[in-house]
Amino acid sequence: MTRWLIYLLGVMLFIAVAAQAEELGKTTVALDGRQVSTQETNYGNFVADAVRDAGAAQIAILHAMAFRADALIDKGTVDENAIRRTIASPSSTIVVLQLTPAILHAVMVRALSRSPNPNIAFLQVSGMQVVFDKTLPAATRVKSIIVAGHALDFADTQTIFKVAMPRELAAGAAGYVIDFTEDVLKTLKKTNITVLDAIAKEFQHLDGAINPAIEERLKSVKA
Repeated sequence: MTRWLIYLLGVMLFIAVAAQAEELGKTTVALDGRQVSTQETNYGNFVADAVRDAGAAQIAILHAMAFRADALIDKGTVDENAIRRTIASPSSTIVVLQLTPAILHAVMVRALSRSPNPNIAFLQVSGMQVVFDKTLPAATRVKSIIVAGHALDFADTQTIFKVAMPRELAAGAAGYVIDFTEDVLKTLKKTNITVLDAIAKEFQHLDGAINPAIEERLKSVKA
């Protein structure tokens, strides 16, 4: 009897907490991140923008594993529970690395290496446009990376961009340990802002109403 009482109290507590989930804002379109391992998505764009703004960075990247496989939020009111259901680690903090164009190129080569097939290393991005040809060999398929209207020189190892991301990605998740070497990690700056915090702040920044779209941040072309 005592065990059943404890179970019922636990269920009641869960329901009470769920009912009190903080409302973050509204979306006029469904936030669909179910294809984050193969293509740009509107939910991926929104979260990447939130991470970039929270990290005060020029660019943000999020690997496919940062999202749950069924990451879909219907249009209407969005609360914290909706984010927790669709983001794999909402309490993950945001960090910022300093990356050169050469490293950004290597990162995007890895992200697009299996396109159009699913890839846990596929990235959702903010602050840059990546043009690629998925019919070419993986090492040569990234055609250009454009930041602030300027195409990057892939051989440039001097120019620095501040790139925000979840801490797991900086730690080498999805194979990025090869790209984020010890020297790169020396530039790491931590924040105390979680991905959930960043999303909440992005709703506030946009006056509580969002309408994210696919913007060809990842643009597939043929030679």
